[in-house]
Amino acid sequence: MNTPLLSIIIPVYNVSPYIGECLDSLQAQTFRDFEALLVDDGSTDGSGLICDRYAAADSRFKVIRKTNGGVSSARNTALDKCTGKYLTMLDPDDSVSPDTYENVRYLEAHPDTDILQFPYINCYENGRQEKLEVRPQLIEGKDRILLNWWEGNILHFANLNKIFRRTVFEGLRYREGHVSEDTYLVADFIERVNRVCISGQGRYYYRIRNNSLTSAYTFPKHIDLFEAHLRTYAKMTEYPLLRPARVTAFTRLFRRLISARLSSPQTDIHPYLTAVKPYVPRWSDITAHPTAWIIALKILGPKRFMHLLCRRIQKNGKN
Repeated sequence: MNTPLLSIIIPVYNVSPYIGECLDSLQAQTFRDFEALLVDDGSTDGSGLICDRYAAADSRFKVIRKTNGGVSSARNTALDKCTGKYLTMLDPDDSVSPDTYENVRYLEAHPDTDILQFPYINCYENGRQEKLEVRPQLIEGKDRILLNWWEGNILHFANLNKIFRRTVFEGLRYREGHVSEDTYLVADFIERVNRVCISGQGRYYYRIRNNSLTSAYTFPKHIDLFEAHLRTYAKMTEYPLLRPARVTAFTRLFRRLISARLSSPQTDIHPYLTAVKPYVPRWSDITAHPTAWIIALKILGPKRFMHLLCRRIQKNGKN
């Protein structure tokens, strides 16, 4: 049996109303050389049986069963079993246009490209669609890739609309038991990636459900995203060419911690304030991009600044 070029990893948990549309979109692909690993993560609504029917009809579909452990756990299980030269992730309530995985041919023809990103469309329950428009281009060099990933306008944090060379994931696995698992790996990807292609071919249709895992942010979710952003920001400080972006980037990082604090005022955030303290921008960086906000934080320090700011916000909220 020939080894497929592409492994498509799909974590499946209680998505019976949607999984058929997802798998139909794979069967409609014009690029046929793939395996689809359907990881049934302990579904209780018949989703696993639907996967079985597709696997019985098409040998490219492979069902893997495990006890429930979450998206990262399911993806990691598939990463341990996949055989493709390239990898991509697909959520079970989403779908892709028929030409999407034709992008593998570009990677085959350009062995110096590590990741390819294709177009991404947000699909809302009311039928509205929002396409995230990005001009096709190449991004080369770790500093440029990291800056574009951080800004998120060209290179998106999500792994879903990307095809990776399998070598990018060697020794890497998703962080289990947390959200923002894609963002958490950005710092690791930068160590392995030198060239990214932004393609105009294909479509990833991302279904936004009101009850989805990412629809509401609790304190733990805020902290997961803060920790993922902190890893990425720490990596940014290793690249001198990214110094001009540090003040803006740190502001975004610290605001995530503010959001966490406001979501749960009684929860102790001192360990996170201690973790962020070494990364407060230098005065030389601040004077080049001064704002009252960052100057006050620099003078007061993260802990004192956080205490005074949140107290002021809470006081204003009561008025």
